[in-house]
This record gives sequence, structure tokens and C-alpha cells, in this order.
Amino acid sequence: MILSSEYRSWQAAAIGSMPATMSFSGPVDVCVRAFWPTGNKVGPGTGTARGDVDAIIKAVLDALAHAKIIADDSQVVMVVATKAVDRKRPRVEVSVRQHKVKPCQPSS
Repeated sequence: MILSSEYRSWQAAAIGSMPATMSFSGPVDVCVRAFWPTGNKVGPGTGTARGDVDAIIKAVLDALAHAKIIADDSQVVMVVATKAVDRKRPRVEVSVRQHKVKPCQPSS
């Protein structure tokens, strides 16, 4: 995969803002809250934040692994992600915790 210079810059900034002393072993849960500066103007997602939520999840998990907060994204058991518009302060907020909650189970 070829990463754009914008992606690499974002990842470097993200890694630089993460606590150097934090690391997790074993299964973890990750919560991602992405705030984009603009929203969609047309289409079925009118008024929603631009950008694919799955793309930001991948970028965050890659940054967590590069920062050695997690060993690998395979230890992530549950991800909760949201996106919204914040024109004044676009950002991505991330929290990581040891996995404690059972994931959703299909009904029998």
C-alpha cells in the first residue's frame, strides 16, 4: 500500500500526541470520535461529516500500532466509531482500554 504524504503527516502528528508510556497487551476496545471541518452538501448523507468512518478507523489503528500502544491491530476486539462536523476544531479523539465487555452476540 502506498501512503500519501498527507496520511503520513497525519500519522506522525497522531503518534506524537500519544502518551509514550501507555501500552496494552491482550485484547482491547477502541473508541474513535472523528470531527471533520466540513459536511456533505448533496446526496443521501447530506449534512453528515465528510470522509469514510472505516478509513479513519484504519488510520487510527495503524497509528496506535506504530506508537506501540498496541502490538498489532489484531488485538482489537471491539471498535466504536463516530463522525461529526466541528468547523472550529476538527480533530480525532481516541480512547483505548483493556477489553472488558463481551462483544455483541448473534441472537439464537
